[in-house]
Amino acid sequence: MQEIEQSLRRLNDIIEKDETFLAGEPDSGVIQKEWDATQKEMVRMQNILAFQELEDEINEKKQTMEQVSTECEKWNEAAKQTDALTARITAAQ
Repeated sequence: MQEIEQSLRRLNDIIEKDETFLAGEPDSGVIQKEWDATQKEMVRMQNILAFQELEDEINEKKQTMEQVSTECEKWNEAAKQTDALTARITAAQ
């Protein structure tokens, strides 16, 4: 999240710089360079956000897998106990 905040601050700085720059009527080559830099920063920020969302989704799925694994272990233990009880009943008959 700090990286996102830093990126947003940089983007705001770029926008402020662009506004100041445009007030001085720069040539089109300079404007294009600034535009390209801004576009790159926006793409980078979008990638950071997408990565964060994917990371959150992966962590959520890992947690679900751990819960499922725990439940499977419980079911396996219950099945073992049921098998042992069935064996005792069968042996007692």
